Amino acid sequence: MRKFKIIAAVICIFVITGVILAGCTFPSGITDGLLGRITDETDPPANGDGTNITGENLGGSLKGATVDQIALQTTARTPNDKPELPDVIEEIEDSVVVINVELANGKSSGSGVLFAVASGEGYSYLITCLHVVEGHKKIRVTLANESTYEADFVGGVPDSDIAVLRIRVTNGITVARFRNTTANPIRKGESVVAIGNPLGTLSGTVTEGIISAIDREMNIDGSVMTLLQTSAAINSGNSGGGLFDNQGLLIGMVNAKSVGTSVEGLGYAIPIDTVIDITQKLLDTRGNNDYNGLGYIPGKKMLGITTISGEYNTGSGTVYASKITVISPYGSAASAGLAVDDLIIKVDDVALSQERTLGSVLAQKNIGDIMKLTILRQSGFRYNEITRTVTLKQYVYGYNQ
Repeated sequence: MRKFKIIAAVICIFVITGVILAGCTFPSGITDGLLGRITDETDPPANGDGTNITGENLGGSLKGATVDQIALQTTARTPNDKPELPDVIEEIEDSVVVINVELANGKSSGSGVLFAVASGEGYSYLITCLHVVEGHKKIRVTLANESTYEADFVGGVPDSDIAVLRIRVTNGITVARFRNTTANPIRKGESVVAIGNPLGTLSGTVTEGIISAIDREMNIDGSVMTLLQTSAAINSGNSGGGLFDNQGLLIGMVNAKSVGTSVEGLGYAIPIDTVIDITQKLLDTRGNNDYNGLGYIPGKKMLGITTISGEYNTGSGTVYASKITVISPYGSAASAGLAVDDLIIKVDDVALSQERTLGSVLAQKNIGDIMKLTILRQSGFRYNEITRTVTLKQYVYGYNQ
């Protein structure tokens, strides 16, 4: 499991430039996302493959916005403190929300976890799985008190399946506290509870279990993710909800997309270290005029195509190629003149192979580099060889470059 440098904290409330982070309440006055991420079926997306979304108005309201600094903090466990489970649930359950999404072709729902109140902005922030809101036209968040708010999309990362949203409310908000896993590593066998919105209709459902594995590798839509495995019951609609330890500290974000349709006692969650790392970067880059104000991972590049790599018969022989099956509107390849069914056979005049894949070549590139792609494009019964060049750009999910 990846480890990140994080700031330990042992108090309940933090105030940083108008931002309050805590595991306490501020006094007040259906199914997961239907559109899957598009990824290379041979090369991991982390090596450069793209994503596809059809949503509108992604984070547009963040453009040019003044945003508060939000520095994510973690909390150490209290030694030998084993509070009663009902008391723990009462403390944390209001930090988990219901997310309902309007899609171009229907509706979906999931869960989310509130993690910060930005009082200077007048917004509260929450995390969820990206697949919950993918393809959205409108996102609505319902709090435990049944009040509903339209949410802004702040940023997302496909190969980590993490998204950040915000809602215009600061009163009556309970935010989760993140566990400091450097001081208190997650252990196999420890007790946990999952809170979410299973089946899209059962908001606030609590299930109990243990940590079954701490570093389970799963291939989800082509992305290899290292996840926590739990025996707590997880169902469709739980995605984006919280996995908490027995002291009420958030240790993971539930990812129900990795659960089989008829599997019991087998659930997964994105480790909190990964959530903190990705979320902090999305927060740090949001709100300026670049990329319509959307948050992003600095230095991240994606070509923006889905390919299937292997041997292809062109009629005059067999070649090893990466066949383009989908071109995303987001990514460096969108305006390069590539087409679905193109066979990429060379990069920078060197042939692709099982050892030299498109993803492995891209992993060696930097933003600003130019890739020369040699392509076989079918015309009738023949394949013509053509070349196209792609300039690698900063990848920003939801931003059409």
